[in-house]
Amino acid sequence: MNDKVYIVQGETGEYDDAQNWYVAVYLDKKAADHACRELNDWCVRNRVGDDCHERDSLSYAERQKLQCPFDPNWRASAYGMSYAVVEVPLRG
Repeated sequence: MNDKVYIVQGETGEYDDAQNWYVAVYLDKKAADHACRELNDWCVRNRVGDDCHERDSLSYAERQKLQCPFDPNWRASAYGMSYAVVEVPLRG
């Protein structure tokens, strides 16, 4: 039995304006890492990634029209978006 789960978490903002949300839970780290890579790749392709300097070329209205097929809770942000895998102990 796995003693850990892996949560893919969305992140945006900075300091007091930072926001995090959960996307999915995985029992397998490789599967979580793969999903996280797919999400970050989507952000880069759509110019909304943290490290994407072209994101400033998209207006906020254009960002709001985007819908991430992998994250139903995705939301537009003036800041870049990114995803990370968080390892959590499984209890119970």
